[in-house]
Amino acid sequence: MVVTAYLTFHQNIDACTNLNCMSTDVNPRVAVMAEDAALRNFRDFLLIYNRMTEMCFRQCVNNLNYRELTPDESQCVDHCAGKTINVNHRMMSVYMEVQPEMMKRSIEAQQQLNAQQSVQSPS
Repeated sequence: MVVTAYLTFHQNIDACTNLNCMSTDVNPRVAVMAEDAALRNFRDFLLIYNRMTEMCFRQCVNNLNYRELTPDESQCVDHCAGKTINVNHRMMSVYMEVQPEMMKRSIEAQQQLNAQQSVQSPS
């Protein structure tokens, strides 16, 4: 399950990178911003992946006497990773719903602040 999420993430990054590379009329500044965003997304993914790995390892692996996971440990790790991925997907879907409204409020607040400043400052 973790591998599937990892591969899906990389396929999305590769597709985005390929689109940027294929476009000949892309502003270099926009391309740099897209690369920075992709790098931030990748860094966030690795941070979440590392946290999930550490949490599931601590919760599920109790005996380090064997090279392979025991069936119980393997099942626990699969369950833990699946649960963590599902929680992350739910949080992202809620964020994607709420974020545009938050941005709208932020823009409105900034516009009100700019309007107040323009009224207060004599021209």
